[in-house]
Amino acid sequence: MEKKNPLNFFKLALKILQRSKKIMVIKMNKALMCLPVNERYEAIREFQNNFHLTTTEASQRLGIAYQTVVNANNNLNPRERTYDTKIKEIHKIFIHSKTLTNPHISGDELARMIYEFFGLKVSGRTVNRYRNEMQLKFRSPLPSVFLSENAIVKRKNWTQFHIDNRSHWRDVAFSDESWFLLGRNKKWVWVDKNNLNDKMYSHRQAHPPKVMVWGAIGWNFKSELIIIDYTVNTQNYIDNIILESNFIQDADRCWGIGKWWFQQDNAPAHRSAETIAVLNELGINLLKDWPPYSPDLNIIEVVWAIMESRVEMRNPKTIQELKNILIEVWDSLSWQTINGLVATMPERIRTVNDNPNKTIWRLTRV
Repeated sequence: MEKKNPLNFFKLALKILQRSKKIMVIKMNKALMCLPVNERYEAIREFQNNFHLTTTEASQRLGIAYQTVVNANNNLNPRERTYDTKIKEIHKIFIHSKTLTNPHISGDELARMIYEFFGLKVSGRTVNRYRNEMQLKFRSPLPSVFLSENAIVKRKNWTQFHIDNRSHWRDVAFSDESWFLLGRNKKWVWVDKNNLNDKMYSHRQAHPPKVMVWGAIGWNFKSELIIIDYTVNTQNYIDNIILESNFIQDADRCWGIGKWWFQQDNAPAHRSAETIAVLNELGINLLKDWPPYSPDLNIIEVVWAIMESRVEMRNPKTIQELKNILIEVWDSLSWQTINGLVATMPERIRTVNDNPNKTIWRLTRV
């Protein structure tokens, strides 16, 4: 169907009025507002001149503001008004990183910090609107995990080492595996306990089909997402992820050969003597002594949580569809998100160092 042109509609209405020789009270402001400003002003002038109307009469009959008619008569070469977005990319990264560092921070507090750091005045409501656009959700705190005394000491020592050495984290590839369940749905619903129906329940299988993936991220870096259709033992980890994937070549292209660090947690396949020997043979700089029970220090945990939410929205029906969606969601992760997470590392390190007995951002399955 051919799209209607607002200017043609306005001119047709004008011709009908001229032929009828009557001045009718018409409100065509919606049609006028669809026009470019130069055509809008021209149409207003033509209407006023054809019927010999005063400015007040023209504004009343067209249903527009008096000042708009004045502007149409006084400005024969108007330009479209342009709007500059107050919140820039650097402000979004600041909002994202500060929220991840302190999930309790309010929009008003962030607005004050933005003014202090950048001299930009924004409202707390605007900050929260951007947080929603970044897929951040305001909800109840996430569950934590018990930490042993040994783990607490290791978290304290590890973070202190990196504080003392002023590690900047822009040359680190953070990696991990994660499971994604098929048919997972934890969206909140309104429940009337006196009138329950099937839609109010979450139906879960005892052992739902699931897919494991491996990936790595860093500053301006994102590996391919590897779908794992095998048991993650030492041999499979070495063969399928370290040797056969493009991870090492991609990281070398990003940072330079021998100029980056590889982070992995303490899973058996990661810390086995054979895996360490292969990494040493390849000349990979391993981020050593990763502390136990520290998902709050691995920023890729946040990525898994983001991906899980986005995959759930797509509602895959089969394992193959789940795999395809996982790859699409991974590929669509923005540099704003990834670099914003890397930017949180120094503050994460300080926070854990101050309270090594507490885990922050325990982002397991939300």
